[in-house]
Amino acid sequence: MDVHGANLLGVKSEDVRIIQLAHEHGPGEMDLKKLRIQEVSL
Repeated sequence: MDVHGANLLGVKSEDVRIIQLAHEHGPGEMDLKKLRIQEVSL
């Protein structure tokens, strides 16, 4: 989710340390193509 949010703000996920750490230690994914993102309209 953080990767998608960073992407929406124009920030590279590699530039956000907490995203890097999550990816390195398992609970996060930095590749948006590997994520299943569902958009919901409110």
